[in-house]
Amino acid sequence: MPDWFSRNRSRYPPDWSDIAKRVKDAAGQRCEACGNPHGPPPYVLTVHHLHHDVEDPDAVLLALCQRDHLRCQGMRPRPLTKEEAIRRLRQRYEAEQGQMTLPMEVRGERATDTVAGSASAPGIDVAGPLAENGRQH
Repeated sequence: MPDWFSRNRSRYPPDWSDIAKRVKDAAGQRCEACGNPHGPPPYVLTVHHLHHDVEDPDAVLLALCQRDHLRCQGMRPRPLTKEEAIRRLRQRYEAEQGQMTLPMEVRGERATDTVAGSASAPGIDVAGPLAENGRQH
């Protein structure tokens, strides 16, 4: 079965390979979020369309490793700018490293969602919706 790109190739500009190479080269062949160099999975470098419109000639493009590309696609609310996407991905990475707690905006919560320091309703994490127990559904 063909992969997603093969099935949707006609939606991309004819010079997509050159565009993707320029984006990756401008980022120094590193993920713009975690800084890992292009390498084996999960660090294969990809190009992410921030606004999910592959047909937009003025698309905002980011060089992201596969892991961060998938995380960025799952962000809710979706980031509006490249800087916001990178900031939120880096915050997620730092939190996973035990260096900090995710800010409420990254977890998808509002100040009114917390009662005595714990969430009163399930939030939405940058990787996607969470169930009550904290697992993705």
